[in-house]
Amino acid sequence: MATINRAHGQATAGSFFSGYQPLVIQIAESGKFTADTVTTNASGARAITDGGYANAIKAVQALGSVLAVSSQTANNICFMVDEPTFNAGGGLTTSGAYGALHDALVAACGSGTYTVTTNSANRALTPTGAYTLA
Repeated sequence: MATINRAHGQATAGSFFSGYQPLVIQIAESGKFTADTVTTNASGARAITDGGYANAIKAVQALGSVLAVSSQTANNICFMVDEPTFNAGGGLTTSGAYGALHDALVAACGSGTYTVTTNSANRALTPTGAYTLA
């Protein structure tokens, strides 16, 4: 059974009862997280080509359990992952924290700096539904 975080006997914000330990990961890179493209040929058949957004999701899913993904924008993408299952270490090419993530994004979306911002300390969901990196 999951434990409940308490302060002075009261349940506190940030208590998760599912057993997951959320880690919020925001990734920023200009123009990399594009939407899919759909092309239609003369006979009406459609082909879908994955954009950077779909490719980034696949890259992150290869590193751990994804709990939620933000909506699509070209410059930013945000994930909530299960922290204990997520490979936050170095990769084959990039060393240091989140090096494996950087390597996976380069392979999936092309070269770039991929600025990564994370938050695991403030696991609070506001009454209005916001879960932010602040």
